[in-house]
Amino acid sequence: MSDPHPATLLDLLNISSLPAQPWKNGGGTTREILCSPKNSDYEHFDWRISLAQVQTSSNFSHFPGIDRHILLIEGDNMQLIHDKHIHVLHPFQPYAFAGEDKMACLLPLGPTLDLNLMLRRGRAQGSLQAWQGRNAPMTLAAGTHFLYAPQGGYQL
Repeated sequence: MSDPHPATLLDLLNISSLPAQPWKNGGGTTREILCSPKNSDYEHFDWRISLAQVQTSSNFSHFPGIDRHILLIEGDNMQLIHDKHIHVLHPFQPYAFAGEDKMACLLPLGPTLDLNLMLRRGRAQGSLQAWQGRNAPMTLAAGTHFLYAPQGGYQL
């Protein structure tokens, strides 16, 4: 008979202890949170979760074959220039785009912090979502999950 409550591996990370790395295009820094396979470089990961402190308007790094997801977690907004259109990214509203697309950002209200999920097409699938309901339970499908909880108070 199988166990109705399978073992769960839970790692607690202190984001401030993660080393800052240069962006692929050299225009800023990121803190890698999780990556698979472990210790993969920008050309060989299957999936990657990171936090980027964006200080100035700039172009995004080019990542052919990668599906990218971005979620603003600090700052008022970021204007994304994508395919000659401007999309205003507001806090906790995810935006997805292809890594080979030409993308730039403007920061009209100052620096931001964003959470990034990058997935190699054909090798990984995923999404970002903001869950702000403290008391409502949520059931997650099997797989790898990442919870960013800057204020704590969550039960797992």
